[in-house]
Amino acid sequence: MENIPLLRDLIILLAASIPISIICRKLNIPAIVGFLITGVIIGPDSLALIHEKDSVNVLSEIGVIFLLFTIGLEISLERFARIKRFLVIGGGLQILLTNLAIILIAKSFGFTVRESVFFGFFISLSSTAIVLKSYMDKAEIHTPHAHIATGILLFQDFCVVPMLLLIPSLGTAEAFSFAKIFKTMLISGAAITLIIGATYFLIPIGLAQVVKFKDREIFTVFVILLCLGTAWLTNKVGLSLAIGGFIAGLILSKSDYSHQIVSEILPLKDIFISVFFISIGMLVKIHFMQEMLLPILLITLAVILIKFVFGSVTVLLLKYPLRIALITGIGLAQVGEFSFLLLKFGENYRIISPENYQYLLSIALLTMLFAPFLIRWTPSVLARFSPLKEIAPSEPEYDTEKLTCNLSDHVIIIGYGVNGKNLAKVLKETGIKYYILELNASIVSQAKKNGEPIFYGDATRTELLEKLGIRCSRVIVFAISDPSAVRRGVWAARKLNPGIYILVRTRYLVEIEELHKLGANQVIPEEFETSIEIFSRVLQRFHIPNNIIETEIKIIRKEGYKMLRGLSLEPYNLTEIQKALQLSLTETFLVDEKSPAAGKNMVELDLRNRTGVTIIAVVRDGKAYTNPQKDFVISNGDVLVLLGSHKQLNDAMKLLEEQNDQE
Repeated sequence: MENIPLLRDLIILLAASIPISIICRKLNIPAIVGFLITGVIIGPDSLALIHEKDSVNVLSEIGVIFLLFTIGLEISLERFARIKRFLVIGGGLQILLTNLAIILIAKSFGFTVRESVFFGFFISLSSTAIVLKSYMDKAEIHTPHAHIATGILLFQDFCVVPMLLLIPSLGTAEAFSFAKIFKTMLISGAAITLIIGATYFLIPIGLAQVVKFKDREIFTVFVILLCLGTAWLTNKVGLSLAIGGFIAGLILSKSDYSHQIVSEILPLKDIFISVFFISIGMLVKIHFMQEMLLPILLITLAVILIKFVFGSVTVLLLKYPLRIALITGIGLAQVGEFSFLLLKFGENYRIISPENYQYLLSIALLTMLFAPFLIRWTPSVLARFSPLKEIAPSEPEYDTEKLTCNLSDHVIIIGYGVNGKNLAKVLKETGIKYYILELNASIVSQAKKNGEPIFYGDATRTELLEKLGIRCSRVIVFAISDPSAVRRGVWAARKLNPGIYILVRTRYLVEIEELHKLGANQVIPEEFETSIEIFSRVLQRFHIPNNIIETEIKIIRKEGYKMLRGLSLEPYNLTEIQKALQLSLTETFLVDEKSPAAGKNMVELDLRNRTGVTIIAVVRDGKAYTNPQKDFVISNGDVLVLLGSHKQLNDAMKLLEEQNDQE
């Protein structure tokens, strides 16, 4: 049999990555880091298991094309609009401030302008995969700091493309000049515009024809052809392959088939991207890390500190409190996966020396290793410094000083999202006094224009709660998605007013017991209230009477959602449900012309013998005929009043609806 070295190398790559990725998962370290470590272990400076390095690099290039392709597909103007403030202002500030800081520091150490600019590009990017996964694992994806970080990360991802376009200018032998960069951007922009213009009309036409065949294999092959074909075309006009993948994704992003395209390409992208990160790890020189361990660690700490500081400053400039700023800043304090892509380009265009390449590679790897742990520990560390004064800018119009003397017997609403708005609307209509505390300055500004009694601030600050009159308030409602802020806010509210009724909305059931211990009177888990609504609709479909459904819901809530959490209900509550379901109940059924009951008398229908249900009355034209006789003929439009157990009623309904279902 013919020997295929590349196949052997691929088997080694994938086989080695699986156990390492499993270990990383157990330690809550992202898979990307696992792939990088795999590359380090099997690379030429360690076990040296890979022989066809050039072929592996080709596969990694394809992975980069698919990665940029999916980024182009996922770019949505609607998504940008929802977080435009975080994305444009926050992302722009973070990139600008970090780049300026790195360039100035690098220049002060004697690096050239082109090297300094490249270092700025490399370090300014953060890892979308690590940050968002860490927030999801902690159930914090809907928190303010997660929303801000998402906007900044999206902006960073978008900046990758112009950075890739600029790198060839940095790598030229000519003297560095911004005029040269501008000229390169202009030429690249013109080439991209021509390619987009040519493919914008051709691709949708071809895709529409392919879809008509309704063949998944043809569809997948066509999409891969579009992706790789556009990449090849851009490469021919002097741009990178990755830019071509991005353009293809961008063109298809508005297609009706974009979600299907993502689902088809995702497995391929994941495989090739894993090869890309493994190939990057293979470039790490172990002996270099051992010899330069101290400077590498010092520079790594400096990079984390710089990114943390300027990430936090960015959030403060968006007028968020210090606590949110610090949590967001530490979330962005690592080097991102796209930095490895820039590093590869920097090496190809000889912007950086082999020694600096190893420094950057080692630093990036270490920051990514530290990131999940820093993100996990920061909120609890900050919680120990509750006396820390907030330094976020406060606006005079949001000052709560005047409220202190005038508040009593009112409701405090923490958060002005959907739940907060609905509660405020109901309280206003019923004449109950309320005040709102919101952390988003733009929401506060808009709500104030609408006449809402809303104030800017963080619910974890006891001085703010006191100014809102918490000591004489009757109820406080937490309707925010930040678990850490909710816990601290509940504790502070109970400490300031032992008699206040604390109502908390939480997204996750695991929060219930801890929030109760901290002082909450009632905790409403959002996901299980949704599940209650779902099961009640299902029970209604089986004709379980509303009073029984309500009984079950009350029992579940009374027992703290134990049934839905997989815990045992108290025995008397189980008995209560069973007894209720065995009772004789009533139900009504409207007879239409297609029903098997229409035109039949009581004997012909024989509902009692067939199901056990008794027809105790028939309502016709507003008049009730009780205990209908054997010869009573049922007509279209009659309403049958049925009596039986819930199982009997369910059987009767099936029988009476049988004809309708067949139709």
